[in-house]
Amino acid sequence: MDAAVLNALREVALFRDLDDGERMELAYAMQPRFYARNQVIFSRGVIGDGLYIILEGQVGISREGPDGGEIMLTMEQSGEYFGELSLFDDEPRSATATALTPARLLFLSRATFQAFLGAHPGAVMACLQMVVRMLRRCTDLVDELALLDVRSRLTRRLLFLADQGHSETVQITQHHLASMVGATRESINKHLNSLVDDGVIRLDRGSVQILDRDRLAEYVLDPV
Repeated sequence: MDAAVLNALREVALFRDLDDGERMELAYAMQPRFYARNQVIFSRGVIGDGLYIILEGQVGISREGPDGGEIMLTMEQSGEYFGELSLFDDEPRSATATALTPARLLFLSRATFQAFLGAHPGAVMACLQMVVRMLRRCTDLVDELALLDVRSRLTRRLLFLADQGHSETVQITQHHLASMVGATRESINKHLNSLVDDGVIRLDRGSVQILDRDRLAEYVLDPV
């Protein structure tokens, strides 16, 4: 058994409270999958069939906005997971997942997971806690889009991505950042350059480096 698979399972909230024997049981059921850069992993509207864990690479989760453009909801990194709601029902996917870089993933099917829950009922509570966290994250996203201006959404998203990746350097293009914030690339470029002029960040090709986290946080206005 690859130690990376077991370590990846420990990082999934659903499986964090399982004992080593239970995680080992799931590890043997995981299927490796590989995706090229810009390859669609699944599309919104198709019936979901399982959970994905990222071993290497970045995955963007997006939806089509009211104007037909893409809105990037989140960008998942190595060690994170997505598609977990399909472990509980056979409803269509609510978003599209695309590999932003070459990606090495693990896949756990719904049928395998539900059989596991039948054998390990104690894991159900951990699942419910995970669903609640997802609902809270969705509420935060709605608040961002509805109540914050572009600069506040941008700075809040940069801080979130830095915390998510445990690094002051955020690997992301301006195109993807604009999609996540729900703004045009031109608007994002203008605000980023303003932050550069203020000495808060530095721009490199395909990345944003946070130079002063405390000052950057001051740009995040509270929702009105």
